[in-house]
Amino acid sequence: MFNRILIFVFAFSVYLFTSCPSISTGDSGEFCACSVILGLSHSPGYPVYCLIGKLLTVIFPFGKFAYRVNLLSSIAGSLVVVFLFSLISEILDGERFSALVSTLFFVFARWVWKSSVQAEVFMLNTLFLVLILYFIYMSDKKFQYLYLSFFLFGLAFGNHHTIVFLTPVFLIYFLKGFYEKQISFKDIFLFLLFFSLGLTVYLYLPIRSFKNPGLDWGNPENLKNLINVFTRKDYGTFALTVGEKMPLTFDIFIKQVKRYFIFLKDEITILGVIIGLTGWVFFYKRNKIFAISNFVLFVLSGLGFLLIANLPFDSLSDGIIERFFILPTVPFCISIGFTVEHFYKKEKITTALVSTLCLIFLFFSSFEHCNWRNYYLIYDYGKNILKTLKPGSILFMDGGDDTFYSTAYLCFAEGRRKDIELHDRGGLVFKNIYGDDFRKLTREEKENRRRKIELDIVKKGRPVFYSTFNKEILPGAQLYENGILYEVNNKSCNSWEFYCLLRGGFSKYSDYRSRALAPVYVFMFSRTLEKNEEKLKWLNYATNQWKDVIWLNSNLRFELHKIAYDFFNENKIEQAEQCYKKILEIEPYDINALLNLGVISERKNDLNEAKRIYLNVIKIQPENPNAFYNLGVVYWKEQNWEKVIENFRKTLELNPSHIEAKRYLKILESRTKSKQEYQR
Repeated sequence: MFNRILIFVFAFSVYLFTSCPSISTGDSGEFCACSVILGLSHSPGYPVYCLIGKLLTVIFPFGKFAYRVNLLSSIAGSLVVVFLFSLISEILDGERFSALVSTLFFVFARWVWKSSVQAEVFMLNTLFLVLILYFIYMSDKKFQYLYLSFFLFGLAFGNHHTIVFLTPVFLIYFLKGFYEKQISFKDIFLFLLFFSLGLTVYLYLPIRSFKNPGLDWGNPENLKNLINVFTRKDYGTFALTVGEKMPLTFDIFIKQVKRYFIFLKDEITILGVIIGLTGWVFFYKRNKIFAISNFVLFVLSGLGFLLIANLPFDSLSDGIIERFFILPTVPFCISIGFTVEHFYKKEKITTALVSTLCLIFLFFSSFEHCNWRNYYLIYDYGKNILKTLKPGSILFMDGGDDTFYSTAYLCFAEGRRKDIELHDRGGLVFKNIYGDDFRKLTREEKENRRRKIELDIVKKGRPVFYSTFNKEILPGAQLYENGILYEVNNKSCNSWEFYCLLRGGFSKYSDYRSRALAPVYVFMFSRTLEKNEEKLKWLNYATNQWKDVIWLNSNLRFELHKIAYDFFNENKIEQAEQCYKKILEIEPYDINALLNLGVISERKNDLNEAKRIYLNVIKIQPENPNAFYNLGVVYWKEQNWEKVIENFRKTLELNPSHIEAKRYLKILESRTKSKQEYQR
C-alpha cells in the first residue's frame, strides 16, 4: 500500500507542477464552464466528467475554477498510474521493479502527460479503462469483480464513447467463462443490469437541460433529442471532424499505419516501441487470455480507431488525434513490463541502468511538450474578445472552439460581461436564435436564415460584432476591424491598446492548436494597417513563424494576392514579385501567383523566364487557357508567329469566348493569308 501511495504522490507532483493554470486549447473551456454551472458539453454531453468536475470546484477552495477542474485530469492520471502498477504487479506475480518501469513509461508518455495537465475527458476515460481491466483480471480470483467491471463500463460511457473498444475484452472473457462453465444466463442478465445502472448517469442531461444552463448542447429535454446527443448525430460516433472523410484505399491504409507508429514513437520513444512490441511474446507465454484481450484492445483502440476516423494527413488532424493514442498506451505499457521482467531476471544491473536511461530520455523529450504551467494563451484570448465588445453587444462566432469556449468559460463560469449575448452561427453551442428547425435546413437555407436574423438585429441598433475571417459574411452591412473582431457599421474603433499580449500572444508553441490561435493577433492587426509595405512586414512575420497553420496559410495567400495586385498597379514591380514568391512558398501550385510572376518577367523583359513559368503552369494545369494565351503573347514579342497561332488556337479551344485571343488570332491569320497570297 505504501508503494502505491508513493507512486501516486510522484505522478501527481509531476502533473501538478506542469499543470495548466487556466483553460487551454480545444474543449477545455467548455468542460471547465460546464463543470462550474453543471451545463451540457458537446455530444454526448459528458455527464460523468461534469459532475466530478463540479465536485472538485466545491472541494478545492483555492485557484481559478479552471485550475480546479484541471486537477481532475491530474488526479485521474495519477490514479491510473496506481492501478496500472497494481495490475502489472498482479500479472507479474508481485515483481515490482518491472511493474514500476512500465508504469513510469506511462507517467512520462507524451500524450498521457499532456492530457493530465489540462481539462479534458481522456485521463478520466483512461482511469475507467484501467479499473475495468484490473477488475476483469481479478475476476479470476473473485467472480463478483465482473459485476463491478460492467457497472464501470456503463458509467464510462457517460464520460467518453471510445471506451467501447473494451467490448472485445468482455467478449473474450465471456467465451472463456462459457467454456469453463463459470458464466450462466443469469450472470449475463446481471451483467446487463449493472451496465444499464451505470448508463443511468445520462439522466443528468434532460434534468439539467430543463434548467436551461448557458451551455445546453442538443437541448435533450425529450427522448429524441436525448438519443441524438447520446449517438453524436451531429458528428457521427467516431467522426472527429464535420465533413467528408477520405476514402480508405490501400495506399491510405499504409500511410495511416505509418502515422500510427510515428505517433507511438513520439509517445514513448523508439526504444519504448521496440520493448513494448517484444513484450507481447512474453505476455502471451505468461497469460494467454489476458494477453490476447489486451493485444486486441491495443490494435482496435489505436490503429483501428485511426482507420475508422481516417483523418487527412495534415498538422490540424495530427493535433486532433494525438490524445486518442492514450487508450492503446495502457496495454502497450503493460507489455513493456514483460520485456523488462524477462531481462531483469537475467541481468539486474544492466536492465536497471538501461531502463533508467530510457525513462530519463523520455522525461526530457516529453517535458517541453507537457509543461503548461505558464500557459495563458486561450484565457487571454477570451479576455481580449470581451474587452473589444461594447456594453450590450451581440457577438456572432463563425466557428472556432477556442473562441466559443474561452468566452463561454469567462461569461458563464467567472460571471464576466453579463450584458452581452454570445451566439455561434451553427446554432449548437449557445442559445439558438435561428429557429428550432435550423439544424434541418440545407446549407443555403441556413445561410439565408442567418443573414435575415442577423440583419434584423443590426437594424435595431445594438452593437454587433463578428469573430470571423470573412469580412463579407453579412451582405447588406459593412464590417470594420476592431481588434481581433469585426464590428458592424462602425469604423472608428480599435481595441489593440487594451489587449493583454505579454503572456503568449507571440510565443512559439509545441502543440498545433496553440500555434493555430496565436497568429490571429498578427493577422488581424495587419488588416488594420493602411500601407501595404507595413502589412507585408507583419504577413511575412506570420508566414515565417507559423508555417504549418492551415487557416493562416489560406488567408495569407488571399491577403498577399491583394497586396501584390496593388503593388503591380502602382508599378512597384519588385514588391509585387516578392509577394507572389511568398505565396509560392506557402502553396507552390498557386496558379494565379505563377501566372502573375510570368507577367512580371515579361515586364522585366526576361522572356525566357516568362516562358518557363507559363510552361510550368501548363504542366500543372493543362486546361488553363490563360497560360496558353500568355505564352502566345511571349512568342508574339519574339515574333515566333507559328507558336503564337498555335497557342492562341489552344486558348480558344479551352475558352471559346476569350476576346483577346480571338482578336489577335484573326489579325495574325489575316496577315498570314495576305502574305501567302503575295507569295503566290
